[in-house]
Amino acid sequence: MLDYFRLAGEAIEEVVAKLHPQSSGNWALIKPISVKEGWGLQPIRWMSEGRMIQRAFHDRIKPKTITIPNIAIQTAGSSTLDEFQLYLDYKARHEA
Repeated sequence: MLDYFRLAGEAIEEVVAKLHPQSSGNWALIKPISVKEGWGLQPIRWMSEGRMIQRAFHDRIKPKTITIPNIAIQTAGSSTLDEFQLYLDYKARHEA
């Protein structure tokens, strides 16, 4: 059985390392759209980066696919990235 939690973390790290190298390896408590606790991203920019994380996660769990609604990615922008990691793990374990 795949370790979806670890794979979700790897997907997040891949995107963070590319787009926010200053946070590489230290992203768990980042809230992407928060100015105080994150990068202060505009919601549309976070949606793009959230989708990049989703694609990186899908690349790791192929041939399995999961559906991530837009609202889930929007909400994740106000949550910590470790919560997004937990969400991706949960979806992968519970979707057929």
